[in-house]
Amino acid sequence: MPPALLQAAAVFGGHMELIEDRLMGRPITMIHGDYRLDNLFFGRPETGSPLTVFDWQVTRKGLGPMDIAYFMAWCLEPEHRRREEVNLLKDYHRSLLQNGVRGYGFDQCQRDYRLSLFHPLAMLITAGAILDFTSDRGRKLIDVLIERVNAILSDHRVVKMLPEGPP
Repeated sequence: MPPALLQAAAVFGGHMELIEDRLMGRPITMIHGDYRLDNLFFGRPETGSPLTVFDWQVTRKGLGPMDIAYFMAWCLEPEHRRREEVNLLKDYHRSLLQNGVRGYGFDQCQRDYRLSLFHPLAMLITAGAILDFTSDRGRKLIDVLIERVNAILSDHRVVKMLPEGPP
C-alpha cells in the first residue's frame, strides 16, 4: 500500500461520521453507489438508449458528484483522468443545469466532487475486506484500484480537507 493511501485511510477512519454528514448534506439526490464501467451498457444512440445503467443494489442518498468521483477514481487511468477530469465534471454540471437543476453552481459542484473522493476510498476498503483478490486477475484488479484511488486522493490532497488529529 502506498503511504499516502494508508494516511488517507487512517484520516478517513477517524473522521467517518464527519465525512458521512458532509456527503449527506445539501443538495442530495439518489446515487447509484457503484457507478463503474461494469455496470454501464453502451447502446447505439439511434436505438434511443445510448446508455443503460444497471446493478442498483447499493443505491442510496448522497451528493450527486459521489457517482462521478467513484467513476473517475475506479474507471480512468490516472493520466487520462488528469487530462479529462475538469472537462468531464463541467459536462456533468452542464447536464444538471440542462435538466432543471437550479442554484447549484460549478464551484459548489467542484467542492462536492472533492469531498466525494472519500467514497471511492470507502468502496476500496470494503472491496478489500469482502472480496477475494488471490487470483491473478483479482490481484491485477486490486493493484490497479489501489493505484487509481491513491492517485486521485493525492492529486486532490483530500487529507487536507479534514481537521488534523482525532475528531
